[in-house]
Parts: sequence; C-alpha cells; structure tokens
Amino acid sequence: MALHLEDKWVWDFWFAVESEDYHIFYLQASRALENPDMRHWNVSIGHAVSRDLRQWRILPDALHPSDPAIEPEAFDNHTTWTGAVSSDTIACGICSIQAANGPKMV
Repeated sequence: MALHLEDKWVWDFWFAVESEDYHIFYLQASRALENPDMRHWNVSIGHAVSRDLRQWRILPDALHPSDPAIEPEAFDNHTTWTGAVSSDTIACGICSIQAANGPKMV
C-alpha cells in the first residue's frame, strides 16, 4: 500500500535508499486546516521508512519551518516548499530544501 496518512495531506515526496531500507521524505500538512490551499503555508517535511515500499513506519518529522518569533530572518520562517536527497547513505546525505525565502542545503 502507498503511504497514506489519514490526518495529513501528503505531496511532493522524494526517496533515499539506505541498505535494505527505503526512506521517503514528503511535504505534509494537517487536514484540520480544511482548505487544501492553506497546506502550502502550514507545511513540514515528514519522514517514513519501509523495506518493501508497501508498509511504512512513520518517523519523527525531518524538518519544520523556523519560528518567526524566534528567528525572524530565517530563510524558512514562512514555509518549506520542496526538497531533495542526494546520497549513498542517509547518514552522510545532503538534503536540499526550498523555502519561501530561498533555498538552503542542510
């Protein structure tokens, strides 16, 4: 079964492989927002892992936008738009994310 979260919209995903595990990173937003257009301004990057691409174990979120009250000039304090992973292994991977204020490598 494909990754599906009852309480969240999930879109714009990317994969990384580590040994026998497939990691999926994806944009997500709460369905409690009701208006699907609001998801783009209330997004975080989710993370799940699978061995067969059918059964997924949801892991803690990979990234959240910075809190503008704490970091008003942070590049990601409005929203996070997309990402990518480039690596032979997750442990030494590079994650690139695009935020409302510009891209950043993490």
